Amino acid sequence: MLETEWKAKESALAAEKQRIRYEIANSTGATREQWKYKLALWRLKKEQAEASAKAEPSKTYAVAASPSATPDPAKTKAEYALLQTEWKAKRSALAAEKQRIEYEIANSIGATRKQWEYKLVLWRREEAQAEQDQAAAKARLSSSRGRSGTP
Repeated sequence: MLETEWKAKESALAAEKQRIRYEIANSTGATREQWKYKLALWRLKKEQAEASAKAEPSKTYAVAASPSATPDPAKTKAEYALLQTEWKAKRSALAAEKQRIEYEIANSIGATRKQWEYKLVLWRREEAQAEQDQAAAKARLSSSRGRSGTP
């Protein structure tokens, strides 16, 4: 049963990756950068699914780990690297989107310009939220590193 579930999940992940790669190949500008960001998130999801699959057989007999258990330093380092990759993709997507919005503001008038100016306000909120999310993720990783004894 676990094998069947894993094969179904693996198939769904493959289909999702194929769609994301298609969208990256067939888009430009901010849209393309957003798809690249989604690819980075997909990689994280795949890693988590693989880790979960490895842990599944032992779940049947395993006792829950204590909260004081130390995380694997190699895993923490990989998570940090993935976090950095995701952040670079997100920053790139945000920069491309801002460039497009500023272009539209500069090249529009009247009500259309006001709409683009409003989109710039929303973009600033999204950027601030992304920075907060990044800082929180780094803090979580730092705290788990501190418990594991890695720098």
